[in-house]
Amino acid sequence: MNNRNEIHDALVAWYKVVKRDLPWRKTQDPYKIWISEVMLQQTLVETVKGYYTRFLETFPTVYDLAGADDELLMKHWEGGSGIIQEQEILNVLQLCWLKNLMVKCLTT
Repeated sequence: MNNRNEIHDALVAWYKVVKRDLPWRKTQDPYKIWISEVMLQQTLVETVKGYYTRFLETFPTVYDLAGADDELLMKHWEGGSGIIQEQEILNVLQLCWLKNLMVKCLTT
């Protein structure tokens, strides 16, 4: 066995021992994975775990997110890390812009 395979096997074995049970690892839905990626850029994994589930209860699909009221979206985004910081505000604005773009795409 070459060194590359040994490293691969060791890494997979380590992961099986230490991996955490995270909700976004239980889906192959690109929307849900994308939401987790955006959230994980802003705060700790432990914080995101519950927040991710609540967010997806309100916005379960990209269509629900696209049709969401901007104020409702902002309110849900605030809860993810407590105090909105500048970068988070920019992320929310980008998300609102994407939401409006999705609405246009879905209705044309």
